[in-house]
Amino acid sequence: MVRQQTGRIVDLQNSVLCTVANLVEFRDDMTGGHINRTRECLRLLIESLAREPPRQLGHGASAFLSSQLHDVDKIAISDAILNKPGKLTPEEFEIMKTHVAIGIRIIEKIEENTAEHAFLRHAKNFAATHHEK
Repeated sequence: MVRQQTGRIVDLQNSVLCTVANLVEFRDDMTGGHINRTRECLRLLIESLAREPPRQLGHGASAFLSSQLHDVDKIAISDAILNKPGKLTPEEFEIMKTHVAIGIRIIEKIEENTAEHAFLRHAKNFAATHHEK
């Protein structure tokens, strides 16, 4: 009974997480499927690493799921910038670069309301480091 209830809670958590990721992606129609492609690449990487010694990927599933939040910050970027056709102006590009810091703050707000931090630590790491600039 406990296992069933835990399974339901995990399913609900994953469904909410997927929905949030999709909401972000719906706002940015330029990158269609980006979150799913990122998640799939990470899944392949985790599976590959799991086959190599020392095979200690205890947080692999958590990292896989939390990767969906890497662009949660785009929710705070203006549609005029996020969906602008063509090249961004230097000012717009500076605003776009702030989405990484916004993502960290969003995930930290979630951390304030929960005791589960391993999952969010991965999510914050993805949000903070998913761009080269």
